Amino acid sequence: DVTGLATLRTAYRDRLAAARRAAARGKRVIGLVGHCVPVELVWAAGCFAVQLTPSGHGPTPAADGFMEEQLDRDTRSLFDRFLRGEFDFCAGVVIAATSDANRHLFHYVREVARQGVRDTLPPLHAFDMMFGDLPALRHYGLDRMRELARFLRLIGGHDIEPRLDAVFAMAHRRRTALQRLDRLRRARLVSGVDAIHAIGAGSFLEPESCQAELEAALTTFEGAAPLSGARTIIVPAVPLHDDRLHRLVEDAGVVVIAEDDTWGARPAADELAGPPTMDSLFAAYHAAAAAPRAPAAQREAWLRRRLREGGIDLVVVYIPPDDQDFGWSYPALRDLLDGHGLRHIAIRENADDPAAAATIARQLAAKIGMPA
Repeated sequence: DVTGLATLRTAYRDRLAAARRAAARGKRVIGLVGHCVPVELVWAAGCFAVQLTPSGHGPTPAADGFMEEQLDRDTRSLFDRFLRGEFDFCAGVVIAATSDANRHLFHYVREVARQGVRDTLPPLHAFDMMFGDLPALRHYGLDRMRELARFLRLIGGHDIEPRLDAVFAMAHRRRTALQRLDRLRRARLVSGVDAIHAIGAGSFLEPESCQAELEAALTTFEGAAPLSGARTIIVPAVPLHDDRLHRLVEDAGVVVIAEDDTWGARPAADELAGPPTMDSLFAAYHAAAAAPRAPAAQREAWLRRRLREGGIDLVVVYIPPDDQDFGWSYPALRDLLDGHGLRHIAIRENADDPAAAATIARQLAAKIGMPA
């Protein structure tokens, strides 16, 4: 196994294990929903940051008595996990209120807390961000970031701004490593599955230990032989919380070299520019956020840049049935890909549905030119 990757893969699969161990040692754990929440503030508060994610898409009996049927499966799964007490070890939870789904989740959890359905739910905070260049929107966003800092300071017990130097340095080291990984992926030295395990583990481990394992894995990848197969990028309509789609795509004989997703290649392009201040942190997250409410030009900037850079043979667009808005943008995206002369395929089945796996495999084989 690749040095370092085994630890990263374990953390990617058993996502709450490291956070639970930290809580058992007395560390204050902050659960995060959505990548728009500035994790650097959590670190500066002296807390352990862990992303809270859906646990597959099986039955959600605890949530079914409260939620309308039309709500998406990710929101339903997260709410079910809250109700079953899986996140009770957290000292607090921050939900990025930058999508309708996350707003629904926040209000449902708050309502069951109000009703007394659960008396051990962790304190909840909604972090909002509005997009655009108007000064009023910038002031609003900075106020929300300072409000979040106050919430975290009460939990972690540390003043945040004096500790920003150290966390900016840590964030810079992580982004440098992710950029190194991105270069290796472009050269097809890393499979897409291995890459998202290495990237995603950072959402479930303490930053220092994750950094050491990631750098060890990168050193091993640099000595690998190039993989064969069409260089493929994935453009998903929904966050890629797991590796199922990557496995299906790469089983068809291609190499996924990037994904337009905060769980994938996008964070390598994000930089914390400027001095280590709240203003710089806000500017970085405001510019990089790929939330549904962000302007189209901002959401599409990463993809357009990668298309201009070239080195892509195939684009897989993933639009599962739960999508509620990306489908409206797909015709323009299809025209953009045609304009670049790129082969592309739209997958509209759920990648985590075993019954759909064979259908997806046939679609991919037909597009790639392999026998089904």
